[in-house]
Amino acid sequence: MDPGSEEETFHWSNCAARLRELAESSSLALEPRGRFFVAEGLRVTPPLVFPIPESMQAEARPPDSAKESAARQARRLEGQTIESLVGIQRYLQTLPQEPGLQVLILMQAGAAALGVFDGGEVLATKTLKRYVVRGKGRAQPAHLATKGKSRYGSRLRLMNARLLLEEINEKLMEFWERFGTPEQVYVSAPKGLWPELFRAKTEPPFAADQAIIRMPFDLPVPKTEVLMQAYRFLGRGRIEWLTGGSIPE
Repeated sequence: MDPGSEEETFHWSNCAARLRELAESSSLALEPRGRFFVAEGLRVTPPLVFPIPESMQAEARPPDSAKESAARQARRLEGQTIESLVGIQRYLQTLPQEPGLQVLILMQAGAAALGVFDGGEVLATKTLKRYVVRGKGRAQPAHLATKGKSRYGSRLRLMNARLLLEEINEKLMEFWERFGTPEQVYVSAPKGLWPELFRAKTEPPFAADQAIIRMPFDLPVPKTEVLMQAYRFLGRGRIEWLTGGSIPE
């Protein structure tokens, strides 16, 4: 939360009603980075289980965004009319009654937690774990990038790292076959680990360039309870009232 602000959270089931209330009293428009809606002294972030459509984000993005930072663009909102912006009413028109079929993928070195959700309810979960971390807490593939190969322990950790990626993809394939293709895929994984998923012997049920939603927070070692906590977080929106009456960035 920003200094000098008050915050309210709301559940996805109350999203449409709460946003309509705010829209009646504030000219909320999508900020240029497409992450939340803003008005004078107000910032509204919808629940991530109801992601803002990419088409709306693209429309909100100014043509010269590559030359001008998003923060500077946000400050320009005060001088524009609501008709020239992507208003929250457009988002409300796309809002479903409940979240659709969604998959969560949590990955860290040596551990993963996977979950399938529909209508906000859990359909299936799976946790996987293998020994891939060296004694000093560094994953073996990352260690090899700087130190080179070592002895049996190194080979075992490397084998386990490959096997874990294959097991993750096998379980994801099972989810896709059992429940169908999800509407959204949410991911929490180190930047260096995520590409390895697509180099595994068993490929994932989606392409490397497919749109995914990165979870905007850090998580502990993936476990079932961590997975469920993450999904509950995705299901909550946030309203922030900022003091000073300025356009939030």
